[in-house]
Amino acid sequence: MANAAEGKTPCSICQKVAGIFICRGCGKDFCYRHVAEHRQEINKQMDELTTNHDHFQQRIAEQEAQPNCHPLIQKINEWEQESIDKIHRAAGDARKQVITILGIHRTQ
Repeated sequence: MANAAEGKTPCSICQKVAGIFICRGCGKDFCYRHVAEHRQEINKQMDELTTNHDHFQQRIAEQEAQPNCHPLIQKINEWEQESIDKIHRAAGDARKQVITILGIHRTQ
């Protein structure tokens, strides 16, 4: 006599063959008890994905509202200020040298 459970795939969690449901998303088989747990896990993952999506959307909106706060813009601003400071120092050094040279030539 053939076993009624023959040919059926067992639950991927408890290995029981009774009341099997197949998840179309992951392709795994679940018994009635574990299909509810699987559904809860999927809902949890969906909630996490939705939360991450919302945070990402919020960051994009903030960057669009305040483009000058973007880290790359801030780096460019720092580079600009450092360059200006270097130019001011070089110009100050050049002035001192010219004043020194002019002072030497006057005394001669």
